[in-house]
Amino acid sequence: MIWKISLYLLFIGLPAAVVTSMVEENTNDIGAQDIAMVNHSEATDGTKDFELVEKEEAPSDGAILGSVITEKPAADVQIKATNGSETVTGTIESNGEFFINGFEKGTYTVSIITKNEYGAPDNIEVFNDVEIAIGEVTALGTVNFDK
Repeated sequence: MIWKISLYLLFIGLPAAVVTSMVEENTNDIGAQDIAMVNHSEATDGTKDFELVEKEEAPSDGAILGSVITEKPAADVQIKATNGSETVTGTIESNGEFFINGFEKGTYTVSIITKNEYGAPDNIEVFNDVEIAIGEVTALGTVNFDK
């Protein structure tokens, strides 16, 4: 199952009163036309913190994340995503987790492949129809090759 994790709130998603008051309080002379997004975080005490993000700081790509359980070394695990015209590749960290960005908006097929000692594919897990959106991270979950 694929879950979408929204990393950013879109500028239009905030109530106009909150955005207006934040823009008026901004002291570094960012004009409204320069504001692309608003980052949001919530503290443990329930208070909310909003931060204006200038256009050049706004995300321009999408990403995927997940983890792989395998006895294979990280170098023997490859992640490959393709949408027919673009291919994005990555590897896992030593703890099995991966975060790969650089995706254009679209629908991708994501393959997680382990290789044997000869470099040939050993195990393959394929995720079809993975929707990638700009400014969002798509969580693929955990793939267990040690079953």
